[in-house]
Amino acid sequence: FDLWGVQLEAGSVATAFERPSTADQLARCQRYYYQSGPYVAGGFQYALGINSSATVAVFLMPFPVTMRANPLLTTTGVAANYAILGIACSVVPGASGAMPDRMMVNGTVAAGLTAGAISQLNTNSSAASFLGFSAEL
Repeated sequence: FDLWGVQLEAGSVATAFERPSTADQLARCQRYYYQSGPYVAGGFQYALGINSSATVAVFLMPFPVTMRANPLLTTTGVAANYAILGIACSVVPGASGAMPDRMMVNGTVAAGLTAGAISQLNTNSSAASFLGFSAEL
């Protein structure tokens, strides 16, 4: 039994059949989940940020649409799949603050950053990595 193209209505008056655009459907989905990646080696840049010390950098990750709630950060792989200015991370990036329209993401390396300098969070290995943001119900 296959059923498609059905629209349920409240009441006895039917309205025109809705056909939302692909862009509208994507935006509706991104209110619940947004993912940057998966990306493999080649220097994909996740975000720009600033080094808060010689070992930690903070990155602002804006979302394409406002999420339904403050999201949780999900990642894949190991710390070495991520890099800050070409230096492998010693810890998988983590969230330091979330709002429905953006999240602050921390990256940590063993050493080599200059406090106050601009930084970037990149992929670092041949293994796929991603940053996911979930505001599921």
